Amino acid sequence: MRKRANFSPAQSRSARGLLDWDRAQLARAAGLKLEAVELYERGRRDLSETEREALGAALNEAGVCAIPERAAGEGVRWRQRSNSRTLPAERFQLIRDRVTGTAAAERLGLVRRRADG
Repeated sequence: MRKRANFSPAQSRSARGLLDWDRAQLARAAGLKLEAVELYERGRRDLSETEREALGAALNEAGVCAIPERAAGEGVRWRQRSNSRTLPAERFQLIRDRVTGTAAAERLGLVRRRADG
């Protein structure tokens, strides 16, 4: 299995822009604290290896990959399409549901929405 590239603070900000995510959405998708993402992107804190892997995995799963500086200058881009059976729109919806907490089953009417407290 190929090692995923780590996202620098600038690449993390750029990837969020590509996805139209705010820091809270990225933190939720990566399972990190919002403060950790904020400080990392501002260059005030480094992430542990585990946190960097979680951040990279969340962005990769959302379809964005990091371009290493040695390649042609640091950046981000959409990941190339794979032979996945999930259509891009369905994949995006599944990721959005995960980030926003909306259950796909609720959206499809398979279960009732919980009444707000």
